Amino acid sequence: LMVKYNWREQQLERLDPWVHGTIWTLALVLAIIPIPLGLYNNAWEVCWIDAYPMDCGDDDGYPCTRGENAWIWGLVLTIFPTWICMILSVVFMGMIYCTVRGAENRGMRRSIGDTQLSTVSRTKSKMVGVQALL
Repeated sequence: LMVKYNWREQQLERLDPWVHGTIWTLALVLAIIPIPLGLYNNAWEVCWIDAYPMDCGDDDGYPCTRGENAWIWGLVLTIFPTWICMILSVVFMGMIYCTVRGAENRGMRRSIGDTQLSTVSRTKSKMVGVQALL
């Protein structure tokens, strides 16, 4: 928000408790939903969203006593939120990179003109790009 929309530190400090509250609330809700549905079961060494007994519900014919459709709930409660966060991180880093590169281009046009713009190195945008990839 600072880089893209020129927010000040005070604006970010006011937003900070809301961001933390939202993240913690979402994490707790996603962790609590499987409890009343009986989805937390033994998945080898850890408790995870899984059916019980292990390998039930397959073509073998024995039914699950708990955790029906656990694989769907696992996707919805763990995999999808993780991928959404990763995709948003890539999008936000791309936005920051484009903003920094645009600022560099504007600064170079003012100082050297349009003709030599392609030969100048863009150190700030390269640094942001490397940080985004790491």
